[in-house]
Amino acid sequence: MGSSRDAYIECEPVVFSWSGAFPPYDMGILGTTLEALPATNATSRTWVVDFPAGTVVRAAVRSLNINSSTTASIPALTVMPGNDSSCLSS
Repeated sequence: MGSSRDAYIECEPVVFSWSGAFPPYDMGILGTTLEALPATNATSRTWVVDFPAGTVVRAAVRSLNINSSTTASIPALTVMPGNDSSCLSS
């Protein structure tokens, strides 16, 4: 699994992509809370960084196919400040 960025920036999109295994896939983003994204048959997903700067974020995807029990993750990254914080909860 890979991401389109070396760093996560507040309120900016990140594209995750993966290959192998069999659909459907689900994805989780762990920061200050766990965000479980809906299952998909696609091999990529766009996520808007909705954690504040300084949060360490981890992402993982897994195959939900009964014939494939594959899980992949990317290294943890720290969210950097952005020019827009409108997506953050107050």
